[in-house]
Amino acid sequence: MGMMQNGDRPVWMIWLVILTGIAVRVFSVMNTPVINPDGMVYIQQAKAICQGNGQDLRSCVPFVSNYPFFIAAAYGIFASWIEAARCVSVFFGSLTLVPLYFMLRCFADTRTACLAVLLYGFIPFLVGGSADVIRDPVCWFFTVSALLLFVKQMGSQGTFWKRFGYQTSSYLLFLMAGWARPEAFIALIVSCLFSLLHSLFSRDKRYVLAPLASLLVLGFFVTAGTVIFDPYFSSYSNNASDKIATSIDHYRNLRQQLETLIESLSRGELMSFLSKVRSLVWLVALGVLVGNSVAGVFYPYIIFFVLGFFGLSETLRRDPRVNYLLMLVILGYVLLFVHVLQTWYFEHRFLHLIIFPACIFAAFGIEKTTRFITDKLRWRPSVAAIMIFLYLAAFGLGKNIKTRDVDKMVYLNIAEYISELEESGHRFIPVITGEASSLKLVSFYLNLHLPTGFCPLQTPPVITDNNSLVRYAVDNDMKYFLWDEQNWRRTQVDINSEDFRRSFNCLKRWYRKDYGDIVLFGRGSVVSN
Repeated sequence: MGMMQNGDRPVWMIWLVILTGIAVRVFSVMNTPVINPDGMVYIQQAKAICQGNGQDLRSCVPFVSNYPFFIAAAYGIFASWIEAARCVSVFFGSLTLVPLYFMLRCFADTRTACLAVLLYGFIPFLVGGSADVIRDPVCWFFTVSALLLFVKQMGSQGTFWKRFGYQTSSYLLFLMAGWARPEAFIALIVSCLFSLLHSLFSRDKRYVLAPLASLLVLGFFVTAGTVIFDPYFSSYSNNASDKIATSIDHYRNLRQQLETLIESLSRGELMSFLSKVRSLVWLVALGVLVGNSVAGVFYPYIIFFVLGFFGLSETLRRDPRVNYLLMLVILGYVLLFVHVLQTWYFEHRFLHLIIFPACIFAAFGIEKTTRFITDKLRWRPSVAAIMIFLYLAAFGLGKNIKTRDVDKMVYLNIAEYISELEESGHRFIPVITGEASSLKLVSFYLNLHLPTGFCPLQTPPVITDNNSLVRYAVDNDMKYFLWDEQNWRRTQVDINSEDFRRSFNCLKRWYRKDYGDIVLFGRGSVVSN
């Protein structure tokens, strides 16, 4: 299974699936009117890099990934921070399909590999991630490129220098992926251990030298990175080492909280339910992980992964490359399980840890589907490929061809409205907002034209009433206050009181479903136009 002959190479199909994946990503970028809140930090860091300001580089977050460096480089071409950041994301998100295809070709024929790449070209969180200003697409590209080289060296019986080159290049690419997102370091650790053990148990002991030499080179680069980027590397390593211990503490605390809640309840269905749940918290976390995995991969596509997973025993016995990728999938799930136990928070984009090593299961599932159509229905392989292509395209296009985050346009509208009230210039215009990160988009877009960056995630001190609000606005010379129903209803800030009206004028109102009414107020002489 999975080792079909190359046969003819339908070059047109390769170009078709890759260009289709690129087109879907470009469409998604063009139909995402407002960036995600995380993107504000990376653009601010890119500005600091261009200005050579090391202090502003870590003013918001303690780490600096390689993503802002790519944004800073792209800014020299596009002269727009948002366009530069989005082009970096869509470039790496689209480019990931190329090494993915070549890795799949190590296990399947051209037609099957193309269809598997098409499936990955339509997976929603991979498309959406390529349109967002996040570091994930950079991590995807370097991870898949590293996996490709590692898989190729395992299947290579070439000289020492050839295997050494493949392994060293793979490790360096894993380092680049880990620099983008630290979870990718788990693939680097597994690859180092697997390569060493595989070489030790191989018949030809000469190959042991290749992983040992590669590990020495890797150690040199890690040491250099620690010296140059510390405390950036230290922050990543400390967070990784504390994660398991922290998750265990969170698990125990949750059980204790459930026990306290049970004791406070009278007998009934809720008490009986919670008493059972307390002993099965780990199973609930597993359900969260499995449910989100199925939804993240996309329901119509999960069938190919399931089909490819079953019947692997023979392939696992004869192909160590499949063992390696399966090990990455399993350890990726373990890490995600620990994360869920710690935070009870999950986003589909976290699945990148397992989705790329699991690509062979999708290919095997597509291969089984093709064989079923050709053997049972007596149709030609080309007809089977067209059917699978249409199936993938129909669901993929239906899911991804849409405008994203239209409701966030309200923040861009507010920023544009304030800019119309202000005289053009290069001074920073602050806005008092609630704690929600999406509300910070107003200040971000309002001051995006400034050459120097600022931390968009800074929050004011606790504002509990009208007096503290007015005092904070006066002390910091802030003319605008953005009130929203969700955040400020929980405080004693009363926008209808006389003392509030003496300090602030109502300028304009908006509405967003998540936050309710949003009202912009101006202090002092600021009036609506």
